[in-house]
Amino acid sequence: IEDAIEIMKGLKPYFEEFHKVRYTSEAIKASVELSARYINDRKLPDKAIDVIDETGASQMLVPEAKRKKTIGIKEIEATIATMARIPPKTVSADDEKVLQGLDVELKRVVYGQDTAITALTSAIKLA
Repeated sequence: IEDAIEIMKGLKPYFEEFHKVRYTSEAIKASVELSARYINDRKLPDKAIDVIDETGASQMLVPEAKRKKTIGIKEIEATIATMARIPPKTVSADDEKVLQGLDVELKRVVYGQDTAITALTSAIKLA
């Protein structure tokens, strides 16, 4: 993954010039890490390149007044969700925040299973 991040940093100026947007360093890192996690039909850095390219191209489809000049993690997450055909809410660069509130979220939806939910969430956090 580290090698792919370095390759992407080298390709970043080409894509910035081609799509007329700027990519943050966090967006480049997220493109590699999230594509490695959610896109399984290709290898790195190819799938990360596709994510960066797709994200930049999607901005070209937006009217110029509404285009974002800087691509961040949120735009990368949205592109990954589209490419992997999964709900955008499930793609996140920060799993720790999601896991912290997992037990509360589950207890709100599942009634009467607090002991099982506590056991489940602690097992997930340990894994």
